[in-house]
Amino acid sequence: MVSNYSKLLIAFSLIAILAVKPAHAGKAGVMPPELDYKAICSATDIVDYDSFKWKGKTPATSGLSHEKLMQLARLYYEGNGKISPDYDQARNIVEYLAGTKSKFTDQSLSLKYEMLLSGRGYPQNTNEAKAVLNQLMLKGNARAYNQYGFLFAIEGDYIKAAEYFREAFAKGYSGAIIQLAYLYHDKKISGTEQEIESTIERAQDVLMKSLIEG
Repeated sequence: MVSNYSKLLIAFSLIAILAVKPAHAGKAGVMPPELDYKAICSATDIVDYDSFKWKGKTPATSGLSHEKLMQLARLYYEGNGKISPDYDQARNIVEYLAGTKSKFTDQSLSLKYEMLLSGRGYPQNTNEAKAVLNQLMLKGNARAYNQYGFLFAIEGDYIKAAEYFREAFAKGYSGAIIQLAYLYHDKKISGTEQEIESTIERAQDVLMKSLIEG
């Protein structure tokens, strides 16, 4: 869990970076990793992991709600100060939830994408990771467009990345505007002065809103 002090540092440091207008000269910086800024600035109560034992149980027979299972899958993937990651268990839950028709199906697919991309829980496979994103985009998942934009940015296709960040933002994923602002800030893409200033201002607004609501 990120402390409130850390949340403040994260948000204000990003706001400070975006407050500086792009320089007309100099070496472009490296785009920061994709972050779920809304999640960073929100506190979430998570299931008591220590009280649950998996012996003889599967995700389907665990008796846990899909929401709790999704929380556990995320914890097993990321770990925390109390327990180490358990990628096999995270994968088991993800595969179960991905086959259900619940509001957590998309979240499980999103985590599967992360696991395929990182090679944790599944063999590392960028093509399969993209296939999962395609599934989500076909369902209109806004964050999947953002994640696809991030993949294009990693590959150096910043124009394509910008297209996906814009589409993600248009579909409701507010964090995408921050990625787009970084592309402008680091001179990865060009734009009119009005476009750049407008994008950076909207990114600052998103960060401040996340901080206030956190």
